[in-house]
Amino acid sequence: MRVSVLLSLLCASSVSANLNKPNSGLRPLKEIAVKDSVRGGSLLSEYQKALNTNPILTKMMTSMIGFGISDTLTQLFIEKLDLDFMRILKMASFGFLIHGTTGHFFYNFLDSLLVGTKPLIVASKVAIDQTCWAPV
Repeated sequence: MRVSVLLSLLCASSVSANLNKPNSGLRPLKEIAVKDSVRGGSLLSEYQKALNTNPILTKMMTSMIGFGISDTLTQLFIEKLDLDFMRILKMASFGFLIHGTTGHFFYNFLDSLLVGTKPLIVASKVAIDQTCWAPV
C-alpha cells in the first residue's frame, strides 16, 4: 500500500502542476470514432465522449464501479459471505481515489515513453505493466 501512495504522490506532483496549462506537453488520448449502429453504441459513444472531455474523472468513476462490483461478486461467490457494505465502500473508494487517478498518470507516462503499436512496443508495455503496475 505504501508503494501505491508513493506512486500516486509522485505522479500527482509531477503532472498536476501542468494539467491546466494549454501547452503542458500532455497529449490527449486520441478520439476513437464509435458508430451508434453498433449494439450498445450510444452508451459506448457517451463513455468515449466522457473520456475525451473529463478523462481523469471518468477513469476514477470507472475504477470505483469496477472495484465495487468486483468486491461484491467476490464476497457473494468466492468467499460466500454475507455482504459487508463497509468493505465494498472501502474498495470502491480505493478505486475512485487511488487506482483511477494513478492508473491515468501511469499509463499516460508509459505511452509517452513507448510510442507506437508495433508488437515489440506493445509487449514491452505489457511487461512493464505486469511487473511494475499490477503488483502495486
